[in-house]
Amino acid sequence: RFSKILIGGQATPPGLLERSFTVGLPVIRTYGSAETSGGVVYDGVAIGETRLRISEDGLVEISGPSLATGYLGDPELTADNFLMDPDGSRWWRTRDLGTITDGVLRISGRVDDVIVSGGIKVSLFEIEKVLAEAGITAVASWFEDETWGQVPALLSLVELDQQSVRDEIESRLGKAARPYRFLPVKDFPILPSGKLDR
Repeated sequence: RFSKILIGGQATPPGLLERSFTVGLPVIRTYGSAETSGGVVYDGVAIGETRLRISEDGLVEISGPSLATGYLGDPELTADNFLMDPDGSRWWRTRDLGTITDGVLRISGRVDDVIVSGGIKVSLFEIEKVLAEAGITAVASWFEDETWGQVPALLSLVELDQQSVRDEIESRLGKAARPYRFLPVKDFPILPSGKLDR
């Protein structure tokens, strides 16, 4: 009875869209935030008068009429995150990394989910994506290392076959993404929003 079902807030779990379409559910992936008054990108395409661009450092920036005026009581945070172009257009600088190809936005992770290991950028988001595709429930994190600066680690609720997990991640993402440490936990740390507290 629904014309559309919107899903957003975080990365769509692998296989969910395919399963939804198989049973005839009209699912649309949305992207947006409180700063944009909700989802302003549907299936990677900006809706209405929303405009998208990628900054020089790879961050997604959004402009449009639904954009917030700033952060209440925090002019410094507002100045850091809301930009004004010479033509007078306002842009909100997200913390999401992405690309735009043929007008379609693809999110590749968050800037705070990227570590530098031995001079190589490693996306914890991409590590989790590989794990999810392999049917492994784990959270990618990191710890400081004297030799490499930062190195990946995995938190899991169950014991993992460490060698096979390392091999799978290395084969897909390279040696720098290979987890150095595996930490069993009883629960994953969660923020009040329900999202992972990395």
